[in-house]
Amino acid sequence: MAPHLVREVRTAAGATVYRADPEQRRVVNAETARALRQMLESVTLNGTARLAQLNGYTAAGKTGTAQKIDPKTKTYSSTKHVASFVGFAPVNNPSVVIIVVIDEPGGAYHGGDVAAPVFREIAEQILPDLGVVPDTYFKLPDGQI
Repeated sequence: MAPHLVREVRTAAGATVYRADPEQRRVVNAETARALRQMLESVTLNGTARLAQLNGYTAAGKTGTAQKIDPKTKTYSSTKHVASFVGFAPVNNPSVVIIVVIDEPGGAYHGGDVAAPVFREIAEQILPDLGVVPDTYFKLPDGQI
């Protein structure tokens, strides 16, 4: 299925001049989708993306950490990396999919350490703005609910 980044285009007067008509069909069965959502949620609950956990919403996703090629030596660099996290929220009825890619982060370089917190910041701002109802309890900084 082709992804669509633009749902519609409107003129300044508000007239719709383009509306995407994405093909809608199931690409995996419901049981497989449920199992995959649970696996990806475990990445944020118990895995490499604990820093992607959201206040008020469940989240799921996958971290990435890649070494870049050093153009001089034509081998993997030990100091240059790309860190990423792609996630969605809420888990059982996703309203957003967000990917964060950080090219050559300074200091920490794992996706769970540098990209996952950015996902959290974006998601915690955008979900309420979209009117998405929280699906979990808020946690206070000291761990209380």
